[in-house]
Amino acid sequence: LGAHAAVGTTAGLLGLAYGGANHDDNRVRLLSTVLGGLVGNLGSGGGGGGEVTGVDQRDPTSLLKASVELANKSGGLCVLSTLSNDGGVSSRMIQPLSVELKDLNGTDGAANPGCGLRGIVFHTTAHSTKFRELSKDGHCTLTYINPGALSCVTFTCTAVRMSAEDEVALRRSWPLIPPLSILYPGGRAESDFTAWRCVPQSIQVVSVPLRLPSDATAGWAAPGITRGKSGAWGVIERAPAIE
Repeated sequence: LGAHAAVGTTAGLLGLAYGGANHDDNRVRLLSTVLGGLVGNLGSGGGGGGEVTGVDQRDPTSLLKASVELANKSGGLCVLSTLSNDGGVSSRMIQPLSVELKDLNGTDGAANPGCGLRGIVFHTTAHSTKFRELSKDGHCTLTYINPGALSCVTFTCTAVRMSAEDEVALRRSWPLIPPLSILYPGGRAESDFTAWRCVPQSIQVVSVPLRLPSDATAGWAAPGITRGKSGAWGVIERAPAIE
């Protein structure tokens, strides 16, 4: 049944994407392009690695790898939450580049102090609310939800705007759909495109199939890892199991 449901979902998205491609309304054509990209992500498992297998929630390396793989299997989209000007929280969907272990921990992907830490990369226009909010305060979260896999990964980050040189390089090589020409019509990408790195300081992961969390903890706390002063990842200590 799960396989049939997945095929049905993909077929439905393909139909919407195809039907809207030649619509008179520019907004409908843009939506069809996004749906086409989502179908590609569904067909490729969301852009990340092989199957996620047994995870040891007492091992930071195991949790880190599971977080990356589950995030990349969430369809290519996530929710970015920032601090709003009124002191509340602003949330919106974004399409970042795929998460890579080397981006979180250095070139070897191991749970040791990272060298060349890069973080999770996305772009936005200089006229957007998230640009204004992140420019004022870079604290944010990225949440990847996969309802079909009953999984959720939350990266608590500090967002930093990339250098002008890196922004130009990223703009010229941006690989995802929809293309920047649709998101920045009239050649506005050259003046409005901004790129950001979200550097995670802590990660929480929930996966029902992987039994994360694997036992009953006070407050149903999700297993997680945090980066210490040395740069190394360590498991977040939780309340003891409920008797």
